[in-house]
Amino acid sequence: MQPLISVIIPVYNAEPYLAACVESVLTQTYNNTEIILVDDGSPDNCPIMCDSYAEQDDRVRAIHKENGGLSTARNAGIDAATGEYLAFLDSDDLWSPYFLDRLYCAITETSADIAVCQFIRFSGDDIPAKPEKQDTLVFTQAEAFDCLFNYRNENMVIAPNKLYRRKIFKTIRYPVGKFHEDEAVIHEVIGAADRVAWVDEAHYYYRQTPGSITTAKFNLKRLDEMYAKEQRIAYFESCGMHELADRTKRVYLNNLMRLYRTILHQVEDQETRKQNCQMIYTRFCEVYCKKLVQNSSLTSKIRYILFKNIPVIYSRVEYKRLQKKELI
Repeated sequence: MQPLISVIIPVYNAEPYLAACVESVLTQTYNNTEIILVDDGSPDNCPIMCDSYAEQDDRVRAIHKENGGLSTARNAGIDAATGEYLAFLDSDDLWSPYFLDRLYCAITETSADIAVCQFIRFSGDDIPAKPEKQDTLVFTQAEAFDCLFNYRNENMVIAPNKLYRRKIFKTIRYPVGKFHEDEAVIHEVIGAADRVAWVDEAHYYYRQTPGSITTAKFNLKRLDEMYAKEQRIAYFESCGMHELADRTKRVYLNNLMRLYRTILHQVEDQETRKQNCQMIYTRFCEVYCKKLVQNSSLTSKIRYILFKNIPVIYSRVEYKRLQKKELI
């Protein structure tokens, strides 16, 4: 008999999309599933829809909780799951009918702990076509970490395009109150796996909706991207993976420059722009420069960034004061 797979779907304000999402799981070619709908205090009709699905199909369970964000909903689903394997699906997205079957076969055929597939973006009712079957690659833990720094990064980082052995989440939970929560734990997820199977097919369908954090203009929620990288740097250093820590520091710097550019080009109000830049700058000085920079090449790059943007953020007098405090 096929092992039980627990599918965790956090649900919040997704009434127009929830039916299609759940249907894409109920019609999987892999049959032995429990579907955990975690109503995160949704203000629309989603709570009623969750209960209706649970009444109609014994594979479905509905959990209702106060609103706490995506991380708390995923964590509640992990705690409630009883399957040997776990999978996540966002309530406005879809799976191809072969998602679970394909990823389960990849895990069993390669003795991996995690299987990853590609995702494809869509909007409206333009559902992607069935992907053509490709070869499955097998990555060691070191090779999986390397994927965080190459063209596979986007697919490797996100949570819902994967199937996990339950043991992966024995101690790992998503950080509460943070965006970029996938990025904040992916290093731990890979660190808990010996092998990762890479299915080079798009079985996860990511719906692009107006106003999502990935499509919206700059807001301070994007600072959580920096938090995620700081967590990753600290993890690599604690594990003695110093080369990976240094590579992550360079990514951190590139992200910082991108945030600066985004603020300067997208925040129209001058005072708001200055406050946002100042917040990033202060965090950068206090959290990053003081604690994490260890080599001269990175320091030179930092000083270039700061001198280039200093007129927007601080006066040169303030800058000299920070230099004396050895924050920069």
